Amino acid sequence: MYDPRSLLGRRLKSDECIELLELFDLQIIYDIDLLHEGTADAYWIKDPARGCTRCADEHHVITVAFVQLQEADGQQAFPWPLTDITFAGDGLQGWGPPSRSGSHRGVHWVRYDRADKSTHLEWNAAGPLKLTFMLPRKTPE
Repeated sequence: MYDPRSLLGRRLKSDECIELLELFDLQIIYDIDLLHEGTADAYWIKDPARGCTRCADEHHVITVAFVQLQEADGQQAFPWPLTDITFAGDGLQGWGPPSRSGSHRGVHWVRYDRADKSTHLEWNAAGPLKLTFMLPRKTPE
């Protein structure tokens, strides 16, 4: 069991990251600016068997963790509970009002901004779909 947030802010070469890569036999995918659009390089750690994808920035720091809560797009649902995350029908229980919210094509979302990270939840009529955890400096406006 592991918490997908545990690597936020860690470097790809950190002991914790290397341990995860070895434990689950994962690879780092280097995503370069092939179209010369001036976008920053990124590094991805995709773990579809456990419904989790992480992204590191050009400085090799993990800034985002995506967690599938239902099987979709070739990814399994994240298999372990996140003890402080409880879906309350229109957000996260006990987290107070969201910083932002919206909906599009039957998918609703809320975002909670905290000092250490932002948390974005998506859901539809079937229940929660995805959680995204982001370091504050990668939180889009």
